[in-house]
Amino acid sequence: PRLNKGKWSLLNASEQEVAIYLAEGLSASTIADRMSCTTRYIYNIRSSIRKKWELDADVDLVHSIRSYQP
Repeated sequence: PRLNKGKWSLLNASEQEVAIYLAEGLSASTIADRMSCTTRYIYNIRSSIRKKWELDADVDLVHSIRSYQP
């Protein structure tokens, strides 16, 4: 759907990469290892995705990512 594509396009390349890994079920520490960064950076990216998509803290981020992925 167009809405989902629109939501996905709000994310920058790093956010999209993290989102894809999260949708695959990888942990923040595993993602950090793959991207050669800190887990704190991954948590910041997760927060950025939530902010851009206007998701409350109680919303399942992984479920949202899976439904918004093109």
